[in-house]
Amino acid sequence: MLSVLLDAGLGSLPLARHVQISDPLVLRRPADAVPAVLALPRLEPWRQASLLVADAGPQVLLFAAAFLPVGLAAAWRRRGLPGLLVPLLVVAFPVLALLLVSQVRPLLLARALVGSGAVLLVLLAVATAALPVLARLPAAFALLTVLLLGLGQYWWYPSVEQWREAAAHLAAQARPGDLVLINGRWTQLPLDYYLGREAVPPGDRPPGPPAGPGGGALRLEERGVPLDFGARGKPEPVVTADDLPRLRRLTAGRDRAWLVLSHSFDTDPQGLTRSALEAEFPCFEVWNYQGVALHLFARC
Repeated sequence: MLSVLLDAGLGSLPLARHVQISDPLVLRRPADAVPAVLALPRLEPWRQASLLVADAGPQVLLFAAAFLPVGLAAAWRRRGLPGLLVPLLVVAFPVLALLLVSQVRPLLLARALVGSGAVLLVLLAVATAALPVLARLPAAFALLTVLLLGLGQYWWYPSVEQWREAAAHLAAQARPGDLVLINGRWTQLPLDYYLGREAVPPGDRPPGPPAGPGGGALRLEERGVPLDFGARGKPEPVVTADDLPRLRRLTAGRDRAWLVLSHSFDTDPQGLTRSALEAEFPCFEVWNYQGVALHLFARC
């Protein structure tokens, strides 16, 4: 919960394992000065600051929370009771509502609190302006430092899912008759896009092998785990022990099977699919890409 609130209010702080010294920036034109300024945390002093701030996530949230009463008091002085209640409700109500809903299904996500985060930043700015003169500059500097480091999560560290590379590897290594199991039905859309296939349920596909990225034939059968694409609407189903008999029927008589994983912490948090395949196939290999993992299971 703390990480979600921190992400929604102040941005995604860099994880310690992602922070590293980058290659020197090369300035070729005046416009390059903008990313150069934003990339300052790549330098060693800022790198250490990134590590410290990332490790002190709850303390940073408490630092921001301590500013809220000051911002609310300043808004009350300027706009009266509406100036106090409106931002307070906008910030607090979505958090409380999502906490209640999450008792049934987890929905407390940073992107669901984007509106509250924007109002929170306004309150922090109002609070900073309302501080005494001697405290105003250090508070503004600390707040801007945290915001800059949060912005760096999107500028400095890779976050694009490498579907193109994963699909190219699958196309190069696949053999006729291979079964491709896709964990999470909606991940089939980007995979099929880069494989050059039309994303439709298996029963609706026209006869004949699908075309690969180069127009060649990939004799692959794709099946979803736990359900095929289009078998049921949202929400995305989660793999349970009851889905494993169907998985064993799909792999029966197969020499090789691929497993495509993406966001499996949502669709298969217990790793049941991989465990079942490892028990059936003695040999397997794993290729990890950003946001995507390919597993090849074989009977040796």
